[in-house]
Amino acid sequence: MQEYLDNAKKFITSFTKKAVKKSSEVYENTKLSIKISNIKTDIEEEYKKIGKIVYEKYKGKEISSDDAEAICSKIDLLFGKIDDLNQKMAENKDVHICPACGAEVSPESTFCANCGEKIE
Repeated sequence: MQEYLDNAKKFITSFTKKAVKKSSEVYENTKLSIKISNIKTDIEEEYKKIGKIVYEKYKGKEISSDDAEAICSKIDLLFGKIDDLNQKMAENKDVHICPACGAEVSPESTFCANCGEKIE
């Protein structure tokens, strides 16, 4: 009987540790997803600024190309942040990201199941 109770205790302890770890991963990935969503909103705002610059140029106003270039650089930085956050999420899930298409790939895979790209 004692052996049965010991085994049950080990099972419950193991199960609880796995559940806590999984919930922690879900929590972290949810935080990362929210950050990605906020960055995407920032990118949309920058796209609007570029649109305004293009329209003002169309209407004959003097607009410096430096203004648009600065916004484009900011957008590139924001996309870089998204890539970094996606990489962190992949690490939390113990998967790799395909460099060609961005799909999640299992660590054991040699090729991406989505696009066929060789995974190194």
